[in-house]
Amino acid sequence: VEMDGPRCGCGGTGHVEAIAAGVSLAREARALVAAGRSPYLAAEAARLGGVDELSAKEVAEGALAGDAACIQVMGRARRALAAACVGYVNTFNPHRIVIGGSIAEAEGERLLQPIRDAIAGEAFKVVARKVSVEPAGLGGDVSLAGAQPLVMRALAGARTVDATRGAPGGTTGTEAGLDEVTERDHGPLRPTTKATTPPTTPSAAPADRSAALPGGISR
Repeated sequence: VEMDGPRCGCGGTGHVEAIAAGVSLAREARALVAAGRSPYLAAEAARLGGVDELSAKEVAEGALAGDAACIQVMGRARRALAAACVGYVNTFNPHRIVIGGSIAEAEGERLLQPIRDAIAGEAFKVVARKVSVEPAGLGGDVSLAGAQPLVMRALAGARTVDATRGAPGGTTGTEAGLDEVTERDHGPLRPTTKATTPPTTPSAAPADRSAALPGGISR
């Protein structure tokens, strides 16, 4: 989202995570204190026992307290996430974007509304009208809930990942492996019976009435 943005943990440049993730906001907090640009964060660092104790929480609270540097950092994070969501809408045409995580949970509409505004003003109009931006209903546990099917299917012996199912799919290992996991977690399985179709007996060919008469003449 920023061609000349900060280096991301993955090695790329200007990614959303490098600007809006909690670790990135904490890094910005340390830089602001070192540069003497944020009296609020400097005071928080002294209270907490050092700049290494600063986190995204202090940056967000500093913005609410009116610290100019914190306001700038949080505004940049919101713009980065909004720009990314505009790209998601234009590319994937989703009906709903769910924003989760501790920062989103703490920021609420301060984070969500700028995303909605950016989509309405910058995304393709046809797709922008259909999409909604909502907070994750599971709050901070949304990542754990999303990972649970991955873990369960991996324990069942999965070999491949099917992105459309949100969990490893394709090959699910052996049926016995899946049954063992299911039975361990949910109790004995009911036997499954498969309906069988009796073999079809070919019907007899219609009698050739002409062959029963001399000369092959039918009645």
